[in-house]
Amino acid sequence: MKNQLLLEKRLKTVTLSAGRLLSFQKKVGYCFKNQQFLHQALWHSSSGGKDFERLEFLGDRVLGAVMSFWLYGLYPKACEGELTKRLAFLVSRGRVYEVGRSLHLESFLYTEKKQESARMTIVSNACEALIGAIYLDCLDWKILADVIKEWWKPFMNLDSQTPVDSKSALQELLQKNKRPLPCYDIESVSGPSHSPIFTIKVVLDGGAEFLAQAGSKQEAQQQAAKLALDFLQDKEK
Repeated sequence: MKNQLLLEKRLKTVTLSAGRLLSFQKKVGYCFKNQQFLHQALWHSSSGGKDFERLEFLGDRVLGAVMSFWLYGLYPKACEGELTKRLAFLVSRGRVYEVGRSLHLESFLYTEKKQESARMTIVSNACEALIGAIYLDCLDWKILADVIKEWWKPFMNLDSQTPVDSKSALQELLQKNKRPLPCYDIESVSGPSHSPIFTIKVVLDGGAEFLAQAGSKQEAQQQAAKLALDFLQDKEK
């Protein structure tokens, strides 16, 4: 009975959203042959039923492969270290979240979660799930790569220097000024195990503290480091 009610809820949602989903596919730049892949990519676990976690797993790996191949061709003179930094920048949770926002992905998700703190995690995970869904639907590497490249265009600049992450930039600034390196502490971990929210505190010598939240420890550390970096750079002006 419970499964039947869940199925009816999903079918009702799909029917009501058919027109909007068509406009979403136009925004994405890909029209699904099998609409079930699309629906699953937009179905968060908080709504029950078959969610997008498996598609997210696939999309994460496919995104890394597409970006690695793309960067290899774009920067023929770059060493392995530079390519790794560029890849880390492009596939970070923050970048994936920004891509998801540009697609207005949040407006089309089936989710019961409304917490502001969970937004980045849900949207970035759903963006990766959407990539996995497109791959399964088309099974064509070139089509998938073209879609991803179009989404990531705003972050690709052939003339730009190698991206420097906030943690590295903060460390370099402190070393330059002969100050101790910062300490990163996990203040708390909240939310369900499949979608945790990490609160990270970075502490500078002198006692200044900066807090940030994100869906991964690494991303929260980066955001906290960015706050500390902005603080120090403002003081130098």
